[in-house]
Formats: sequence, structure tokens, C-alpha cells
Amino acid sequence: MTASIEFFPVGNGDMTLIRLASGKTILVDINIRKKADNENESDFPDVASMLKDRLERDPDNGNLPYVDVFMLSHPDQDHCGGLREHFHLGAPSQWSSPEDGKPEKILIREMWSAPLTFRRKDKVDGGLTADAVAWRDEAKRRVKLKKGGDEKASDYGNMIRVLGEDVHGKTEGIEDVVVNVGDTLSEICGEADSSFTALLLSPKIVSEEEAEELAGKNNSSIVMQFSLAAGEKAVDEHVAVKFLTGGDAEVDIWKRVWGRNEGNPENFSYHVLQTPHHCSLGVLSHDQYSDRDGKPGKGEECEIDDEAYSALSQAESGAFIVSSCEKPEANTGKDLAWRKYEEIAADNEGKKLCTMVDSQDKPLKITITDNGPSTTENKSIVGAIPPKVEKGTSEKPYA
Repeated sequence: MTASIEFFPVGNGDMTLIRLASGKTILVDINIRKKADNENESDFPDVASMLKDRLERDPDNGNLPYVDVFMLSHPDQDHCGGLREHFHLGAPSQWSSPEDGKPEKILIREMWSAPLTFRRKDKVDGGLTADAVAWRDEAKRRVKLKKGGDEKASDYGNMIRVLGEDVHGKTEGIEDVVVNVGDTLSEICGEADSSFTALLLSPKIVSEEEAEELAGKNNSSIVMQFSLAAGEKAVDEHVAVKFLTGGDAEVDIWKRVWGRNEGNPENFSYHVLQTPHHCSLGVLSHDQYSDRDGKPGKGEECEIDDEAYSALSQAESGAFIVSSCEKPEANTGKDLAWRKYEEIAADNEGKKLCTMVDSQDKPLKITITDNGPSTTENKSIVGAIPPKVEKGTSEKPYA
């Protein structure tokens, strides 16, 4: 099976499908907007149909479409929009073929969910969208099965991986499905998969004081570095591509994650980077570019944080830096961040790409080859990591 990463054209939002060399699929976030469901509307591409066209089906269960893993980086609507409409939630035995005019629903064989993303959003922003509530409730249902020792917890459609510890010991008793920050995951649906590893870098429990400093739901985003094999060789023999993704994590999180991995910059190395928060300047700087809320903007004088920039500039030679967003207007914060990513790409003989500029009507596809990633236009322009380079490990236990 040819491994690939596809970035769907969803405007300012994220929706990414990783296909492993084993054939397994990992979906990271969705942003399926209402107009995309209506064939009479042309504003948005029909990414729901594009996704379903790329998924395997289970002939033994009504030919239902399924994704092996769905990882939600954080509960913003532009990362979980369309969940209730297009994904089956509840006991897998309750899945049924769609009624006339209704969309066919996708089974999530295994959820990857971070409970802290919901704790911090509830505390800071007070409330969740209906799709985010549906995700949270489905995660709770699956955790309850696991905690209760129900044998159905290991069935497709009931499985869950908990990314990061929860507060007040809420993840006690289910340690076998918990992935702690600094741990490397190499299983899909309870089975070892030699075609990938995933290093969890964030989120992590912090003190009350630190939580106040990290105010904002974006700072609970999952930050993860995937190592991907290209073909028959296992990933521990040959890492073809490293992919770094971080939801909407902002500058303070990148500073902290960089700090606790001090001395291990390989934990941030990438051949493919998905720019956090859709190319927002808030990922790289505490300053605001334009005047806002009575405060003057600093424009081109915005100070770029050295640590956050370091975390996001560990590009391998020829890396692709991909933004899932519209092209920013000139002389804005996003435009400044865009240019900073262009500098990183240029410094490493790489290329800056954008879903809504380079692939408006179909997913922007990066194919994983033994020689690194390639696009249709650029065949294997990136050199793969030498086999002897060791996978990164987190050193320090704090957030």
C-alpha cells in the first residue's frame, strides 16, 4: 500500500487523512460545513464525499465505510464540524444504512482523544459546540466500557486511546489505553503496526497557576510527531517521512514543549509540517500585528519568539510546509507568519504549500516514498532520514 498524507480543502480549518503503508487510516480533525452537504451549493468542496471515496468498507457489516483512527486535536468547530452528520456515534451495532436523502455515516473504529482539551475549553471558554459535545460524550461512552471491563470495549467502534493523563486520577484503571506525553504509540486498534510511530508532545497536566498562564482552548491542542514508513520496511528500519502536527497550539505551548525537549530537537524534525492554527501569527509571537481592542498593533515589528520558532523550524532538507487556510491578505499577522514559514522552507530547500491556493478542488496529496515525500508536481524532492537516526524521546516530565 502506498502511504500518503492528504490535506482537504476546508478553508480555515483542518482535515487531514494519513494512509499508512499498512493500509490503515488515521484521520486528524474534520471541517465538513453544511453547504458542502448540499449539491446545489458551490461555496465549499464536498469533502465528505472525498473522504468516503478514500476509505475502506467492511463487507461483513453492511459495507459500512470506516476510518481506523480518528484523532481530534481540540474541540473547535473548524476541527470537528460535521461530526454528528457524517460519523456514527454510539454502539457500532446500531449503525445502519442511510435513509433516503441522509448521508452515509462513517464508523470510527478507534478514537484518539485528549481529555484535557475538553477540561481546558470548558474552563476557559465556557461551553462546547454540539459536535464537540457529541465527541466528548462518545469518548466517555467508550471509556465507560473500558473501565467497566466490558468485553465489547475491544470491538471496532468501541475502542479508544486516551492521549495524556486526565486530572484527579480520572484515567486510573485504564492505563493500558493511556498514552502519556513523551510516549511513542505504535498500535492501531490494539494491534502493533510497524509502519508508523507517533510521539505525543502535548497536552500535559499543569498546575493551576500554569493553567491561568495558558488560558485559551487552543493551548490544549494535541501536538504529535508521526514517523512514517514508505513500503515493506518497518519504520524502525527506515523512517521515510516525519510529520509534525499541532492543532491550534499557540506560542506558549510551543515554548513549553520545546523547553521540556531541550537537547532533543529531533522530536520536532519533520519532512512535512502542518502549520498550527491555520498560519496564525499567535503561534510564533505574543504580539498583535494590527490595532485591536484599543491596543496598537506592532505590524512588521512583531517579535518572533525564539523558542516557538525553533520548535517549528526543525525542517529536513526539502520539507513541505502546509497551511490549511485561505491565502492571507497582505500586511496582516497571518501574512507575516506565512512569510516566516516561507523563510523556513527556503532555508531548507523546501516548499511552502497551501490547501486553498495549491489544491482548492481536491485534497493536497503528499505521497510517502522510500526517498521521502513527493507531490504530483515534485517527485521525491526530499531526502529521507538515515535509518540509523534514533527516534526522539521526551526528557523532562513537566509541561
